[in-house]
Amino acid sequence: IVRFASSFDTVGILGQSVDCAHLAFGILAQRERLSRDSTFSTLKNDVDDSFKNGTGPSVAGMRVGIPAAFSVDGIQPAIKDAWSKAADYLHNQGAEVTELPTSSLSPELVQRALAAYYVLVSAEASSNLSRYDGFRYGVASDSDYTSETFTPLEQHYCATRTDGFGTEVSRRILCGTSVLSSGRFHTYYEAAAKLRAALAHQLHASLSDDFDAILTPTATALPCRLDSAQTDTTEMLANDIMTVPASL
Repeated sequence: IVRFASSFDTVGILGQSVDCAHLAFGILAQRERLSRDSTFSTLKNDVDDSFKNGTGPSVAGMRVGIPAAFSVDGIQPAIKDAWSKAADYLHNQGAEVTELPTSSLSPELVQRALAAYYVLVSAEASSNLSRYDGFRYGVASDSDYTSETFTPLEQHYCATRTDGFGTEVSRRILCGTSVLSSGRFHTYYEAAAKLRAALAHQLHASLSDDFDAILTPTATALPCRLDSAQTDTTEMLANDIMTVPASL
């Protein structure tokens, strides 16, 4: 596993079938002595039973919250419709579906979560990716980036990272290095960390006291077509606003 942002990284599974995903899940769910996170292990028995029986766990009696704070501007009608249908389905299956009011989960925190997320992950990425020097990690480059101001070692680093890091990775590293600088640390990184703590407190309080689960969309818009020419990076990043609160 390549570390990107250590306090955010979570292992996920992509498989060609449910059988493949279940097999991978069984491996991840084993409690290992060297594993820092064994969250999956608490779910393994439930998943195994559901998989063998061919039925999912019952949602009857489950308290599901629909957070009003996630009704942000820019959600496409198709997404709103799918969100509503999912809530109706859970209700018909016996779940208690009610609105999570803005007094419990602040819309301001949710809307600012996206900026906080990218500040924090970029800062952690700039630190984690510094290990890719072409000696210990990464592939050494043969490109020649000669400069009078660079030492031979710095030229090696420059060639390795220029050829090895793509545009988005370089963007994250530069952003992270900037927010960790002495002139911006308190303004950006520290402020983002405080927002993360406040948002986490509200989410934990809601899930501990009032709800068993919170139902939200995972995107504000339908995915673009594979043959589309969508290149608006800002718009694509803004689409993450539905998932970053959970990541924080």
